[in-house]
Amino acid sequence: GELLPRDEVTADAAAMAEELRGLLFSIPQRIAPLCEGKPAREIEMLIEDGINDSLQTLQKSRFAKGSRP
Repeated sequence: GELLPRDEVTADAAAMAEELRGLLFSIPQRIAPLCEGKPAREIEMLIEDGINDSLQTLQKSRFAKGSRP
């Protein structure tokens, strides 16, 4: 119900996007060593976990649902 300063929201969104981008691009380096010799389904689960962990970054936003600006 409150209006927020556009520059604060824009800055927060940009910071979250940059952090998320970095985390997503780091998935291959983090996951690859764990994949050696594993079956495809287990590798899929490792990748999904890496993506989900990265997406949790969005919850750090000052303006995420349930947080207070």
